[in-house]
Amino acid sequence: MKSVGTGLRAMREAEGGLKTGLIADEVQVTFNITASGTDSGSLHVEMTPIPTNPAAGKVSTDLSSSYTALRGNQITIKFKNLMTASSKDTLITNTDELTKILKIIESSPSTGPVGLPKPTAR
Repeated sequence: MKSVGTGLRAMREAEGGLKTGLIADEVQVTFNITASGTDSGSLHVEMTPIPTNPAAGKVSTDLSSSYTALRGNQITIKFKNLMTASSKDTLITNTDELTKILKIIESSPSTGPVGLPKPTAR
């Protein structure tokens, strides 16, 4: 998540004050999470001859088993710009709610954890 914010900041810095009109409309981050496990076991049985019959040999057997399991999940997080979101993409249903959110953003510190400047009203 931090690298996404850093990338957005680098994009803004690359503009160098040039107003291109381009904004980040949507950011999608996908995490591929995998886990695996392996287990195995073996059993060795050996039968030795009775001391009274030295001609008899040894008898032994082995049994072993193992298994490997692999599983994975994919988690996708999608960030949508409030200014370009349609009503189906957001829970905000009217402009009053959007105005409240913008006031919260404006009252926040001047930069976020990755140094992104706060949005300014136009």
